[in-house]
Amino acid sequence: METKKIRNKILMAILALSFILLPNTRVYATENTANIPLIVRQEFNVYTKDSKAIDMIGKYELKAISENAPMPEESKNGSFIFNIDGNDKQFTIPLAYTHGGVYIYQIQQITQSKDNYIYDKNSYKITVYVKNAENNHLIPQIIVKNENNEKCEEICFYNIYKQKNKINEISKTPYKPNGINVPKTGDTTNIGFYIVILIISLGLLVVLKWKEYKKRKKE
Repeated sequence: METKKIRNKILMAILALSFILLPNTRVYATENTANIPLIVRQEFNVYTKDSKAIDMIGKYELKAISENAPMPEESKNGSFIFNIDGNDKQFTIPLAYTHGGVYIYQIQQITQSKDNYIYDKNSYKITVYVKNAENNHLIPQIIVKNENNEKCEEICFYNIYKQKNKINEISKTPYKPNGINVPKTGDTTNIGFYIVILIISLGLLVVLKWKEYKKRKKE
């Protein structure tokens, strides 16, 4: 009988010790984090035969409009700058949320303008809704809108490289016939030459008319 009581006390002590050693989920549990991969895509259309020397790097900026909006680790003063190189390439921005709320961002291209390049200067407004669910879970929802306040399925920038048409450049050059020298202002030598030719031509014309007149008179 005493042995049974001792055994029960030992079991109760072990059970109590197990509860003490178990972690308290309300106090020590790591708070749930909602991770969102924000994907930005770039298309770069090239209209030239030689595309090897084309610079296809686009520079972009993600800005936090909301003061408490989470940003990537490399951000400075609420701004995250990144590059995308090539056609049909994408960049993933990691965003992590630990609290429910509404977070607003803006993303745009900040590539410096260059000759023959046309960069997409449109901007996107990104609104992230993070809702608190059961068991401390966070449910995120992303809404992307363009400058016209229209919903977009993706964030994509369209850049273009178009070489200037050499044919059009040639056509803009004033036409100058080969073999003819246009006299310059004050070039008295060329003007005198043309006057002499004109006088000789008129003299020949007068002689021919005079001979024709004498011939008719004899008849």
